[in-house]
Amino acid sequence: MKDFQAAKETALVVDEVSNIIKEAIESAIGNNAYQHSEVNQLTTNVVEQTLSQLTKLGKPLKYIVTCVIFYAKKNASSCFWDSSVDGSCTVQWENKTLYCIVFGSTLRAHRVM
Repeated sequence: MKDFQAAKETALVVDEVSNIIKEAIESAIGNNAYQHSEVNQLTTNVVEQTLSQLTKLGKPLKYIVTCVIFYAKKNASSCFWDSSVDGSCTVQWENKTLYCIVFGSTLRAHRVM
């Protein structure tokens, strides 16, 4: 029972993470048009806002957030991990001139005793 409770506390709740990512994208990008010179700052803002909100969840997890912003329609990605303890959430977002993909994943934090 204790293992079940610990797994539940550290489980990735995809809907919750997805909402956090969407809010960060909307806040950081909104209706901004694609401008190559602004991509680095926009991706930084999305990642920092996402990580800030994920940290506030207070779960004993390590978070990895990757944001890609581009002016194109073709993309692909893949990732491998232990699906029994790790999880992921991908959010695709677009406005009239740019596309944003945020990939968030969690790794169970190891506690040092």
